[in-house]
Amino acid sequence: MIRLNKEDLTSQEGMERALKSYFDQLRASPDITFNGMLGAQLDSCDYAARRVVLRVETKPWMENPSDVVHGGVAAAMLDMTMGTLCRYYTGGGMTPTVSMTVNYLRPTPVGRTIYLQADLPKLGSTLCHTTGKAWVEGEPDAPVCTATASYFSAHREKQT
Repeated sequence: MIRLNKEDLTSQEGMERALKSYFDQLRASPDITFNGMLGAQLDSCDYAARRVVLRVETKPWMENPSDVVHGGVAAAMLDMTMGTLCRYYTGGGMTPTVSMTVNYLRPTPVGRTIYLQADLPKLGSTLCHTTGKAWVEGEPDAPVCTATASYFSAHREKQT
């Protein structure tokens, strides 16, 4: 869970501190969760733009029979990225996925670093609407998949 102090919700520095801590905890957890297994790391975030970029080193366990990242794993990476952004902007509480659409544009190679970006264009009173995209390191203009999703937030602490 993202644990936030009030000061973490009001600045670029607070956002960086909160998200870095969250992903460090996920990777270090003795109880491996699916999100922890993905091994995501914070690459960058932009408080004013309501954006986060994560990076994931793809591993052999993520591949499908065609030797590329399984579509379900790619979708889970995007879901985690977009959901985490919603959790941050709603104060750290749970934000279950309401709906998600993924577009697979090209194969995602295993053994490469994947970057995942989420943007939060609309933050309503109970729903967060997000967009996401993923690309292979060094190829930001050639997304491997894109997504849109909505997340439910019952415990809003902040309106942005």
